[in-house]
Amino acid sequence: MTETTAPTGSPVADPLAAGRVAYGRHEWREAFDRLGEADRAGSLGGEDLESLSTAAFFAAEATAGNEAKERAYRAYVAEGNAVRAAYLALDIAHEHGYAGRHSMASAWLRKAEQQLDGLPESYAHGYAVLLRSEAAIVADPELALSLAQEAIDIGNRVADADLRANAQTNLGYIKIAGGDTESGFALMEEASIAAINDELSPVVSGITCCRMISACRDLTDY
Repeated sequence: MTETTAPTGSPVADPLAAGRVAYGRHEWREAFDRLGEADRAGSLGGEDLESLSTAAFFAAEATAGNEAKERAYRAYVAEGNAVRAAYLALDIAHEHGYAGRHSMASAWLRKAEQQLDGLPESYAHGYAVLLRSEAAIVADPELALSLAQEAIDIGNRVADADLRANAQTNLGYIKIAGGDTESGFALMEEASIAAINDELSPVVSGITCCRMISACRDLTDY
């Protein structure tokens, strides 16, 4: 009989490979543990650090995940992957803004803009527009609507399903808040179909479904 897994408590011969396999299977705790072990044994590149951050999020290790995400940003910068570095900087800026740390959010937004300066249009440009849309919702709903639609358009042009779904749920939320419930729900439903059809990343799938459920709850559409 062939032994396919190491016994509990046994060291993993190649924690990085094991972590990557677990990540691909969405075995988040195992991925976090193995990638963390690989990280402690040597320097990880940007992609593996980003995977460690995502695994930490799903394993309820928020502090470790935030630290890994910032390190992934720096690794991508060092590797010359400006688009992915900008995307992570925008993600970090969004988290700081959501928590009310607006000066930190502005600083990370500037980092993202520096990385994107002079580059052709990409999904990261769409996320920059989407971040501006979310920031404008209260002060200028019309601008927020316009920017959310622009983010959807960028998502369509660069064929990025995650960006498109994120922008659709954002635009749907703004429309519903403004009284246009029918078209707002239609946007959220389209994004939700992409989520349940496994067209989105795990994080964006969760965000999409959460926003749809929240909209139904707010409108008592049980």
